[in-house]
Amino acid sequence: MSLYKLFGVPFWHIKVKDTFDQQALIDEAHAIQATDKKRIVSNRGGWQSGFLEKEDCPLAWEYIRSCLEGNDGIPLRHKIDQGWLNINKEGHYNQVHTHGDGRLAAVFYVTDGMRKLGILNTLCTDQAHLQCLDEGECFYPEAEAGDLLMFPSKLPHWVEAHNEPTERISYAFNISFLEIGVDENKKLRQNTNVKHGT
Repeated sequence: MSLYKLFGVPFWHIKVKDTFDQQALIDEAHAIQATDKKRIVSNRGGWQSGFLEKEDCPLAWEYIRSCLEGNDGIPLRHKIDQGWLNINKEGHYNQVHTHGDGRLAAVFYVTDGMRKLGILNTLCTDQAHLQCLDEGECFYPEAEAGDLLMFPSKLPHWVEAHNEPTERISYAFNISFLEIGVDENKKLRQNTNVKHGT
């Protein structure tokens, strides 16, 4: 008997680049916090900015664009729809939420992610199936400062309570794909490395 996994879920992990300047990005985040009102969405405690544009966070924007458009970036034409800054202290967390359909959710870690981001396995929730596939109900990616993660925006995800005395700082944003010709998309995909799970 053969077991096949039919439908994979794309997940991108772009590792920290040499251009990552953590202290400069922390300073920029604190400057934004000093001038931007806090809003409450999925965050419980902590501070979340309003939607940010390029001119609001030039250092973060430049670094994120270099990740997305570099050799290890997204192999399809895309744009950043919305972005916001998160600053969490001890005890702060984010409830389960999604970012809607048809795009990618992304997070850029200014400080270590500390494996607090959880992503729900929505393709298979039956325990017997999970045992057959040797998969878990959820995924907790490891991410260091300077890393960038991306996954389908409709996947339920959350951030568990921060339990360190230092701040956890990250940018979250959404990415939409631009429609272009099939041949151009095929050419773009050929320039990326796809790792298949086992």
